[in-house]
Amino acid sequence: MSIGIAPATRTANDQSDQRVDFNLRFLHAGIADPALFSGVPPDALLFLLPDDDPAFVAGEITAGVAALSRGQDVYFRHVRVADLPVLPPRSAPAGPVAGERRVSYGADGEITYVHRGGYQDEGALEADIERYAR
Repeated sequence: MSIGIAPATRTANDQSDQRVDFNLRFLHAGIADPALFSGVPPDALLFLLPDDDPAFVAGEITAGVAALSRGQDVYFRHVRVADLPVLPPRSAPAGPVAGERRVSYGADGEITYVHRGGYQDEGALEADIERYAR
């Protein structure tokens, strides 16, 4: 008897985005219950196979087999999606957008850092401290 795998019908970006979201949910569940991580070899690439998305599973198996062919250790783990926490939607990127400035203040109210979205020399830092001083 042979088992067929449905071909993946998603783009690489869709697969990657879903992988990140799914792995974050698994990580949060594992923090709450470390037993979820038992049996996973420490140096293996972990590919999670959800019980509700055959197309995603097919993509993960393909990626895992490709990793195996490059000599990496791989571990596949079947996961019930209903057992994973639902995370709040991700917000905007944590860092500043180019051209945006973010000012950090210390406990004493002094400016400790001005992030300008790029490289900053000492002269520019002093000018920004003057500009953003309370």
